[in-house]
Amino acid sequence: NNYRRVPFYSDAVVKVASVDKRLIDYLYDKFGGYLHKRKAKKIYHKDSWAWEMKGTLRVEEFLRGIYPFIIIKRELAKVILEYIELRKEFKKVGRHRGCVPTTKEVYDKLELYIARARKFTARGHQTHRNPISPAETK
Repeated sequence: NNYRRVPFYSDAVVKVASVDKRLIDYLYDKFGGYLHKRKAKKIYHKDSWAWEMKGTLRVEEFLRGIYPFIIIKRELAKVILEYIELRKEFKKVGRHRGCVPTTKEVYDKLELYIARARKFTARGHQTHRNPISPAETK
């Protein structure tokens, strides 16, 4: 029963980065969130901008709205939406921002979703290098 005492702090976050600030400004104007400027680390790199949306309900609404149009990160979006559905089974813990899973089974599922999502976002993930064939898009 130790899982009941451990708050779960992982929250869904969407982040988009680009060297073209117009995309980042559009996302910020349309959906709110946060803007960050990233200074180039090397002289031959460009400065870039990042837009970030936090909050499970806001991320869920955003992902459900763009889901039909996602191609490259579709599987990641699906995992995040499943994770959000599972988080709805949580109980709030006092003043803590974290939540406590209601059962050991829910806790184990959450750990699995986080591991799956991290697999997509890990450095070296090759999703963008495996082009989708025209037959897959129909």
